[in-house]
Amino acid sequence: MALTKKTGNARAKRTSYLMRKKLQQKQLLTRSSLISSTQHSELPSIIDVIGEAQEFFGNKETAKDWLFSEIALLGNKTPIQLCEEGKAQEVIDFLGGIEHGVYQ
Repeated sequence: MALTKKTGNARAKRTSYLMRKKLQQKQLLTRSSLISSTQHSELPSIIDVIGEAQEFFGNKETAKDWLFSEIALLGNKTPIQLCEEGKAQEVIDFLGGIEHGVYQ
C-alpha cells in the first residue's frame, strides 16, 4: 500500500510539474491582472489542488467528487470555485487541516 501511494504521489507530482511547465511557456491572464510565468510558478494552482486532492483521497473519482462539491467550511463554495478565484492555497491548507484533525 505504501509503495502504491508513493508511486501515485510521484506520478501526481510529475504530472503537476509537467502541466505547470507547459503553462509557464505562456503568460497567464487572471481576472485581476496579467502575471508573468515566473510569478505564476510561485503560486499554487488548480493543478496543485487536484494533485493534493488525489493524494489525500487516494483516487481520482473521490477527489473529483470532492473538488466539485460545495463545502460549508469553504463558504458553501466548491474547491474548484476557490481555485478560480485565485484561492488555491486556501484549498490546500483546508486539506492539510482535515489531514491533521483541525476539521472533522
